[in-house]
Amino acid sequence: MQVLAKLDNALLAVLRAGVALTMAVTTVCVILQVYFRYVLNAPLAWSEELARYSMIWGAFLGGPLAIRNGMNVGITLVTDRLPAGMQRAALILNSILVIVFLAGLARYGHEFATMFSFQRSPVMRAPMNLIYIAIPISAALGILQTIIVTVQQLRSWPAGADAGETRPN
Repeated sequence: MQVLAKLDNALLAVLRAGVALTMAVTTVCVILQVYFRYVLNAPLAWSEELARYSMIWGAFLGGPLAIRNGMNVGITLVTDRLPAGMQRAALILNSILVIVFLAGLARYGHEFATMFSFQRSPVMRAPMNLIYIAIPISAALGILQTIIVTVQQLRSWPAGADAGETRPN
């Protein structure tokens, strides 16, 4: 599992750097826009658009990080009361459903990005597929993170926990 740990660490570093960079770009663009608009009375045409697109990328890169850190929404009222073997099955089923959803998101996100490859942003004239491609990239990274997290959770399952007792949280 050394390969999985190395992949996980590398992916986490890239995602964290990407989120930090996009949030920094968003913040700088907003500050510049406020300064130029209200102090210099000469608003920048491109700053609002760049801030918006940077925020979109930051949100989509944050999704796989949320999966990795267990910050996605989950209701465990029922699964916490199941025997450990059933909890394990529920974990696997949940992971499969998440992967199926993200695979669909990746597929249709890619189609969406391809469909609008001719379109340009209004001010910066950037290809819009550079913005839309965040959807399938995020979904693919989410699938990878779901697999990594599921494998790690299954490996950390206590020995003999399938015997009928509930798994400690």
